[in-house]
Amino acid sequence: MARRPDIGFFEGDLDLLDASTWDQARRPLEEAGHIDPLVYRSLTFSLLENEAIWTRDWIYIGTTDDIPDAGDLLPYTIGNHGIHVQRMPDGTLEGRFNNAQHGGCRVVPQQCQGGSKTKCSFTSCGYSRDRDAISAADADTSTVLMHQYVGLRPERLLRISVAQWGKLIFVNLDGPDRDFTTRASELEALQISASFKDRASKQWIELQCNWKLVGETLFASAATIQTGRPDVLTAVLQVTDGAGEVAPVSATWLYPNLIVLETGRVGCTIGIQPTGLGKVMCRIQCFGDAEDSAAVQDLEVVSKLIAGTRDAAETRQKNMISEEQRNLVQPDSERDREPVSPSRYWAQTVLIDRLMTMPRTIADDPMYQPLRHYLI
Repeated sequence: MARRPDIGFFEGDLDLLDASTWDQARRPLEEAGHIDPLVYRSLTFSLLENEAIWTRDWIYIGTTDDIPDAGDLLPYTIGNHGIHVQRMPDGTLEGRFNNAQHGGCRVVPQQCQGGSKTKCSFTSCGYSRDRDAISAADADTSTVLMHQYVGLRPERLLRISVAQWGKLIFVNLDGPDRDFTTRASELEALQISASFKDRASKQWIELQCNWKLVGETLFASAATIQTGRPDVLTAVLQVTDGAGEVAPVSATWLYPNLIVLETGRVGCTIGIQPTGLGKVMCRIQCFGDAEDSAAVQDLEVVSKLIAGTRDAAETRQKNMISEEQRNLVQPDSERDREPVSPSRYWAQTVLIDRLMTMPRTIADDPMYQPLRHYLI
């Protein structure tokens, strides 16, 4: 039922697309309550996020350093859709849905319907984990690997929108010619790509928490936040460096999945990618002069901030489970009486706004019609 958008999205007796369900979380900040914890652990809600966010928004997937040469291919799973972006011979970027959305399976296997991305030998599936970018330099290896994604006739695959801002690559699954103007104006106003020059490091870190907790936890320590634009949250975070000095780090969250950290000498992008209800992959790329000792020190500050966020987010996920268990015995928990922080209030209101403004019509294109081929 939850997999049929035309029927609706329900969790117990709650209609997740009914505005009244979220009344308490949408009140003014001084009166607002915490959003229902189901948004962090419900499979139905994750499917709703796929409809309302991941297939509608501009999603950050990586940088031009990932695919620098003609033919290079960057795979990425967005919600339950497997896509890829490839650099063409003329230097442009082209995005497409993968050749096999369900890994060649006649139906989606039961083990792939639990909300977690699985490890699969056929990695183009929208329900499996991604591999890193594929370089076209090694023709023998790349041809075999890329066939999973592009098939024999790439030009026949359904296209998606691709936009580039400096080194940052964004995609939008909601059609091949989506307007990037609004996101571009946000990036321009924030001067996001100014410090992104030489890439110093790249790593993927999987956190044991829901994807929304990464941003909420990172900004929780901010004394003040700014929300001048509806989809942008900014703050200056204070981090103690190795010498015991307090170092300021400018943090920006471009909803839904790009977080940018900047100091005077380095920049860092964190791409947030859900891999399960309680798992999220953070694709981290840091930019700076690796030969400059001051820049290296700044990189250490950023790494410390990320490590602290990871620990705090995973702890909050565990505490949230414990709180729900206590609520079964004692409904009025301490959490319900705690005020909502400004950053968390921003995150929950932006999330609810996505639900309330989600298109309710069924598209004519078969790719965007309700999914009808599940083994359920």
